[in-house]
Amino acid sequence: MRSRRLQADAIDRALRRDAIFESAVDFAIVVCDQAGVITDWNRGAECTMGWSAAEMIGQTTHRFYTLEDRANGRVESEMSNALRDGSAPDERWHLRKDGSPFWASGELMPLRDDNGVHQGFVKILRDRTNQRVVGERLRVSEERFRTLLEAVETAFAIVEVRFDADDRPVNYRFLEANAAFTQQAGVDLRGKWVTEYAPDLEPFWFETYGRVAKTGEPANFENYANTFDRWFDVRAMRIGDPAERQIAIFFNDVTARRRLEEQRVELTHEMVHRMKNILAMVQSIATQTFRTASSVEEARDAVSGRISALARAQDILTETQWRAAPIRDVLQAALAPHRDTGTNRFTFQGPNIELTSEQSLGLSLGMHELATNAAKYGALSTAAGHVSICWSCDMEGGFRLVWQETGGPAVAPRQRQGFGSRLVERLVANYFAGTAELLFQPEGVKFVLTGQVEVSMSATQAKPRLGVEIRPDMRKRS
Repeated sequence: MRSRRLQADAIDRALRRDAIFESAVDFAIVVCDQAGVITDWNRGAECTMGWSAAEMIGQTTHRFYTLEDRANGRVESEMSNALRDGSAPDERWHLRKDGSPFWASGELMPLRDDNGVHQGFVKILRDRTNQRVVGERLRVSEERFRTLLEAVETAFAIVEVRFDADDRPVNYRFLEANAAFTQQAGVDLRGKWVTEYAPDLEPFWFETYGRVAKTGEPANFENYANTFDRWFDVRAMRIGDPAERQIAIFFNDVTARRRLEEQRVELTHEMVHRMKNILAMVQSIATQTFRTASSVEEARDAVSGRISALARAQDILTETQWRAAPIRDVLQAALAPHRDTGTNRFTFQGPNIELTSEQSLGLSLGMHELATNAAKYGALSTAAGHVSICWSCDMEGGFRLVWQETGGPAVAPRQRQGFGSRLVERLVANYFAGTAELLFQPEGVKFVLTGQVEVSMSATQAKPRLGVEIRPDMRKRS
């Protein structure tokens, strides 16, 4: 009686197994012996691969493997791995009856009897071709997108914004970033919270990114980040699930452009300021000249000469971009019109000093006045006359320049002080924050200027240069 019951139970279990085996149409279940010869082939296998059970029972499992896998011994290695490890994964391309490939996802397991004796193998797999194709397309798309992001010069990052208990943005973390981000930001922040690098970052950045993450409204702006010492042109937009509070950021470092714009504005203001100063100087020269001149012709010649002296000084300053001008260049330019009074008429001696733009203009006018007077009445009016111009500078910038005429007619005492004399003594001295004295000595006119200049160590220690030449480029300016 008990024996019959056990037998009936065994039959029921077998029937249930058979029912399950045949009803699992979404799963291909293939049973084979130890040599890989198929002994069972369910309806799921027929639906997946196209062969019927009658066609496949007695065949080996090699039949639905690709030619490459057969040649590489894939069937045998799977069975060996399954015996060793208890199962062997099967994630690869297989073949259908019509020769078309499909992506199988499953595993191979050993079959053992109740005593643990190895009887064969069972392979269970599903057709995952669609998922594989979609996944492959997604992978290719992601690779293409990432390659594009790494290649472009625009910086890109995905940011997670953190909010406090009051829903205020207090931090953000860089989940992803391309190479341009690291280059333009000057630091690799991937995986880090921004406050780890910039604890004093301006609230503007948290507020702006927090607003984008909360509302989904994109933001476009240019702003300066003090911590990074850079200007950024930024576009931020929310991505993904709004609950994740993530945003994508595209930005470019526009520091160079912004600084150029600032320089352009500064240069424009500086140019306007200088133009006003020059026009005021020209106006003053013209007014004072006409006021003291004895005739219109005399005034015209004086004004023309003085404005020409200004123009030559302007040429020197333009070459140095109005930063500073070498004193020797200023002197040679101012005295260039008097080259025809004879050769070797001037001697220059002094260190290499650079003058400010205002000092260059003032000294140029002063030298023009002195040279013009010397050509009319002093050392340059005779063949034997000579002018020596010497200057010196101490370590603190104390400056002294001496104009000394010799070999000219005897000098008479000054009868009156004209505009030219006032220009030499007062205007020039003001630019050097010092004093000037014009001495009418019998042996020749002497001009002494003392004041301050901005000087480097190299200038004060430079050996004095002696020279008489008027450079060809200076001649052309006249």
